Amino acid sequence: MHAEGMPVPEAFVVTVEAMRRFLSHNRLLDRSEETIDQDDSAGIQRLRMGVLDGEIPPDLRSLVSAEAQRIGLGVPGQAIAVRSSAIDEDGEALSFAGQYESRLNVRSPSELFEALRVCWASWYSEEARSYRGRGPMRACGMAVVIQRQIFAKSAGVLFTINPMTGSWREMVLEACWGQGEALVSGRVRPDRFLLRRPRKTPRPVQRVLAHVQVEALEHEPGGQSRALYTSASGGLEWRDLDPTGEAALREEDARKIGRMGLRAEALAQQPQDIEWAMDDRGEIFVLQSRPITAKNPDRGEEVLWTRRFFGERWTESATPLGWSVIQRALHEFIEYKKTSEAHLGGAPPTQLHRGRPYFNVTVFRHLLFKFPGAPPPRFLLEFLPPEEERRWLRRRAASPGFTVYR
Repeated sequence: MHAEGMPVPEAFVVTVEAMRRFLSHNRLLDRSEETIDQDDSAGIQRLRMGVLDGEIPPDLRSLVSAEAQRIGLGVPGQAIAVRSSAIDEDGEALSFAGQYESRLNVRSPSELFEALRVCWASWYSEEARSYRGRGPMRACGMAVVIQRQIFAKSAGVLFTINPMTGSWREMVLEACWGQGEALVSGRVRPDRFLLRRPRKTPRPVQRVLAHVQVEALEHEPGGQSRALYTSASGGLEWRDLDPTGEAALREEDARKIGRMGLRAEALAQQPQDIEWAMDDRGEIFVLQSRPITAKNPDRGEEVLWTRRFFGERWTESATPLGWSVIQRALHEFIEYKKTSEAHLGGAPPTQLHRGRPYFNVTVFRHLLFKFPGAPPPRFLLEFLPPEEERRWLRRRAASPGFTVYR
């Protein structure tokens, strides 16, 4: 994207091989490879402490330091971000968003190398292991992206298709005040925009339409009361927000980010999950862009995920560790295997997505009905995501799926 002229901050990557060289230099590589094949919590914890206390090889230290200075480390008024990027992130089943450590607003060489060790050590963390699942671990694989810090007025994520419904026409944009770290780690409730892209057309026409035809359909305020901002002395700090409830992003900027997302999607030739940031001047940057791995299901067959109705009652973010306990208790009451196979697309009744609980409401597609000239029952519509609700309101008539009442 940088090569194609998109606004990407300068960056370089400390590779997976660099981590392995670090482990070997500190005589931790053999121990790591022995431990990852066992469910040895104590051994993995010792590994983690060894990484945090380890020495970075002098030649690697020199290379990293020179590249960091090139992108602004040590320059007054500038800083860098040190972002973990493990090889087991962003798979079809797990995204690991918020599980691995990153450090923002790094201002000195000592902070840089401490941050690098923290990122590597987070691959062995108890939180990541719990999210990954117990049992044998994969071979170590933590790359680290070192990038010029954007001092964000607001930040967030964009999905160029709706990840909950699979709708190609819809894009989902989430925005928060301050640094996006608060959003991706699930510690604030963001503003949420639903955007509509142009209809499918030949690619040359699509490129033109993408510049002018991104439409804002909905805006769901987040009610954010505090935000993470960079501190003058380094690191981040929480600040209280003005309680006026102003949106973290103007609709005009939301549409601009949507157009930028379509350009990234065209370059990658597949739907993208994009992290972005906007500085005090209103300039928007793409911090990273990665594929959305979930396939786009056929209309009428996709699993329906939603926070509607439930989101009003569950207003706070959930941590993966807390959710692992709460989800198990919820499923005692609402998980039925035969119903899931027949009416929930085989999917579980709940999932955690970027710190927010979502509920599988596919069964309501079978419960709903509509008499000619009358709307569907409102109390059932309230459970459905907006696109599915609009589909039902457009239908002439529909009878319920009687098999679901058996």
